Amino acid sequence: MDKINNKITIKLVGLIIVTIGMLTSISVSASAVNDYIINNKVKPVDETLSLGRIYNQDSSKNGGIKMDYTDGKPKMVIIHEVGVDGGSINGSIDYMVRTQDNAFVHSFVDGSQLITIADKAKKSWGSGGWGNQYGIQIEQMRVNTSAAFYKEIATLAKWTADQMIKYGMGAPKLMSSPSSPQKNDLSTKPDGNLASHKMISYKFNQTTDHVDPDEYWSRFGYDMNQFRDLVDYYYSSSSLNLSGLTWQKLTSDNSEINFGIAYQSKSKVTFNWQYYDISQKTWTTFAGNTGSNWVTFKAPHPGQYLIYVKATNAEGESRDYNIGWNVHEPLKLSGMTWQKLTADNGEANIGVSYQSKSKVTFDWMYYDLSNKTWSSIATKTGSNWVTFKAPHAGQYLIYVKATNAEGTTQDYSIGWNVDESVSLSGMTWRKITPDNSEVDFGIAYKANSQTTFTWQYYDISNKKWTVIVANTPSNWITVKLPKAGQYLIYVEAKTSSGNTANFSIGWNTLFNLNNLTGTNDTQKAWFNALYQDAQKLAKDNDLFPSIMLSQAIAESAWGQSELATKANNLFGIKADAGWKGDKYTALTNEVVNGQTVQVMADFRKYSSQAESLKDYVTKIKTTKNGSAYRYQAAWRSNAKTYQNAAQALKDGGYATDPNYPTNLINRIVNYRLDTLD
Repeated sequence: MDKINNKITIKLVGLIIVTIGMLTSISVSASAVNDYIINNKVKPVDETLSLGRIYNQDSSKNGGIKMDYTDGKPKMVIIHEVGVDGGSINGSIDYMVRTQDNAFVHSFVDGSQLITIADKAKKSWGSGGWGNQYGIQIEQMRVNTSAAFYKEIATLAKWTADQMIKYGMGAPKLMSSPSSPQKNDLSTKPDGNLASHKMISYKFNQTTDHVDPDEYWSRFGYDMNQFRDLVDYYYSSSSLNLSGLTWQKLTSDNSEINFGIAYQSKSKVTFNWQYYDISQKTWTTFAGNTGSNWVTFKAPHPGQYLIYVKATNAEGESRDYNIGWNVHEPLKLSGMTWQKLTADNGEANIGVSYQSKSKVTFDWMYYDLSNKTWSSIATKTGSNWVTFKAPHAGQYLIYVKATNAEGTTQDYSIGWNVDESVSLSGMTWRKITPDNSEVDFGIAYKANSQTTFTWQYYDISNKKWTVIVANTPSNWITVKLPKAGQYLIYVEAKTSSGNTANFSIGWNTLFNLNNLTGTNDTQKAWFNALYQDAQKLAKDNDLFPSIMLSQAIAESAWGQSELATKANNLFGIKADAGWKGDKYTALTNEVVNGQTVQVMADFRKYSSQAESLKDYVTKIKTTKNGSAYRYQAAWRSNAKTYQNAAQALKDGGYATDPNYPTNLINRIVNYRLDTLD
């Protein structure tokens, strides 16, 4: 069987059976092959599973190579052919099994059978680094008659359509391909869900120029465009659905039951009923190819079973359904209960209710339906409770076997669905620049499925969100922030099913010294030692940091003026009559009657440049003209913009130079000092 759908058993009130009229023909483009298959109702053969022969799908046996598809599931079907005449399908399979360390595909098809040897939910090694990460791959044997070719192509097309339906690939669409080999980016995503080996080889310049299956198909006047049309015929013909199992108990111990399957179909349906004996790990058919959706099941012995039905309509379309079923014995297990420890069902305490006259031990296991493997949870435990931790999202069978002191065993199971989930537990970072403007951020997370991340930052100064990168698979990102200021670094994680979690932190970016264009190392060192103290003082006292620093640069010549080096005076503040501290006498320029003249003047002398910054703030905040504050128009709350503040300083008499405001503003613009505001 190709697929078993595990579901928690739900009793249906009744069965809804809908039979809609026969399918009308679906038109396809001109093709003698397709016309023959459709008009003559060539019946595709069923898929035969021969799994477990390709050990390289197990990463523990292939050197640790991960065999998961890039997007978590296949996105396309890739068509090959063996390239030689006269071979047999079983001989080709045996050869590929022996040489699987070099290459292998999932399936083989000829004119009479389709055999799958590798799990299609995992990758194969058949079409190079790009094709392997996206496609289910199948090899065609070469047949030498038209009848065999019709049968082979019909089987291949129906099987391809089934894969597209099963894995949600959408309607068939050919991948784009150039007319000759070229070098392409292996990170390219598929732009179609159907390709030949030749199409992939040509597009991505594989190590050899493969041309399959085009050369083989051309013998019959067939090509990939016609094949896509036939796949679409089968894809569009899909009309069979199964919606649930119900039952009528004939015995109290559940050993004899009438089972029924609810279905919808546009044509006549036949049913194949099987059961899986979990204790024996064997499949048994108890009603094959019956026209009835009801069947009687008689258990050969007490134990746990999987009841499975495969329905096939007149067009050859198949669907399947299953439930777990328990047949009681003196050691009775009467049901499972659980306590969910996580919202996604990924961790739960599961208990089984039982009756026994003697001591009982329990063996707990789970069956992973996605990879068809059993795993042990607890062995020979005396507790009827166990903690189950799912390795990933998906469908599981939770199974327990109880054994009493007399050696009597009883087992029980339930279907268990683990939703996709993701949780974020904290953000870390690595600073690339000292000013915090370029940083590698990483988010710690737990997820049970493929997860992508969307990173954004929020600029608090302008109240604007910016997307850094969307839907990246990496939980690390490099952020380059445009200016100094306060930010919110935000990340949203999303699973393939749309479940999300988010996390954010605040981030402070310092002034970017790289903006000091045209300055030397001495000037930058002076500014770097000064600007953070100046910025804090200005903001704490309702002033513009940009104005304060522009004045300091101008008045002190980047800290290199005589006043700056001899008196720590950064703002050219003179020692008026009210000054009680030390003084420094120096020449200074003054504008008198429109003319610049040099005069000797006394200036305030400070013990440090930090003292000069504080005195500047005192001057701007406390100097009065009569009852009014002389420079209050330059205060941030009054000026609103640094341009207005620059003019207010000139108007208040801070400087005699008529170009003083313009020079301040130009300096702010040139060195991006406004980013400090």
